Amino acid sequence: TNPLEGQMWYNNTTGTLKVYRNLGGAWAAAPSINVGPATQREAVSPSIASTSAIMCGGTGPGVSPTNAGTQVEDWNGTAWTVGTVMGTGRRAFGASSQTDTAAVVFGGNPTMATTEEWNGTSWTATGSLATARQYLAGFGSQTSAVSAGGYTPAGGAQTLVEEYNGATWTAGTVLPASVYSFTGRGVSETAGFVLYPTPSPSKQYDGTSWTDAGTLTTARDGPGL
Repeated sequence: TNPLEGQMWYNNTTGTLKVYRNLGGAWAAAPSINVGPATQREAVSPSIASTSAIMCGGTGPGVSPTNAGTQVEDWNGTAWTVGTVMGTGRRAFGASSQTDTAAVVFGGNPTMATTEEWNGTSWTATGSLATARQYLAGFGSQTSAVSAGGYTPAGGAQTLVEEYNGATWTAGTVLPASVYSFTGRGVSETAGFVLYPTPSPSKQYDGTSWTDAGTLTTARDGPGL
């Protein structure tokens, strides 16, 4: 009854996720970010009213791919405000958040394993990934997150999955196939999904296993969600 935009349900019987979206809206122009054009993998909160999000890291004018930025901006539904920079510059990283005051970012390019948490004001370094990688997907919350797939210079595309409890990472169930440059979304490490960059089905994760879900209508790399 009276669902809110962005709410998610998991059906234990069918093993499927459902997300409520109001399809009656339209896209409208909004204020630009302050730092300038960037290519970045950002931590974005699934706000019920599109009024709270953060964007961080990436590359842009004057920032080379091997020297990724640390910039952070916060969105309040009206404007972007520059926030406290990250401790480690990165792009093509994984991220997980449920609000713009509780996010976690991990991995990234240059290939790294470092993890940082955001509390709305500052960043704090925490437990590193077991395997450093870039172009990985992430989903969940700050205390129950998943890092999936990714790329390493030595091993190429990965099936690796790690789960985060707010302090440390432990091994999870590997993906059915090696993949990188993709995205994920979910409320915790037991209720999330990833979108593959090919016509193969998206994959749902229940904390134990991966199952096929719907197939994207148009295949594409690095989609936003």
